[in-house]
Amino acid sequence: MSAPLSSAAPVPTSSGPQAPRPAPRGRGSIVLGYVVALLLGGVVATVGTVAHRLWVPAVLVLALVVVLAAGVMVRAWIGTGGLVAYGLGWLVLVQVAATTGPGGDVLLPGQAISYVWMGGGMLMIGVAAFAPRRWFTD
Repeated sequence: MSAPLSSAAPVPTSSGPQAPRPAPRGRGSIVLGYVVALLLGGVVATVGTVAHRLWVPAVLVLALVVVLAAGVMVRAWIGTGGLVAYGLGWLVLVQVAATTGPGGDVLLPGQAISYVWMGGGMLMIGVAAFAPRRWFTD
């Protein structure tokens, strides 16, 4: 007499099923990602700087939410190094907008709303930087 066949499901190993790992990215791809993050920071800063004074405080709050959302996206896409590049792009463009231009104009005058935009944007990038790591793992 033969042994009965087992209909039980296979027992998974202690490490669980292994998900396929993505192929390693090349150096050019990594550099391109950092450049795109830097440019994205510049675009977000430019649009937010121009728009944050339109309908106070609604557009200011929306602009700060966009800074945070883009920062979280960049951190999830590239990692912390990409977030640093994004933050540098944002900061450089905002600081350039805060200086006096050749005609004497300034996009970020020394007013409370401008300070909220500059400080709040840096705070949003900091929030993206210190968000829990488990949010960004698969």
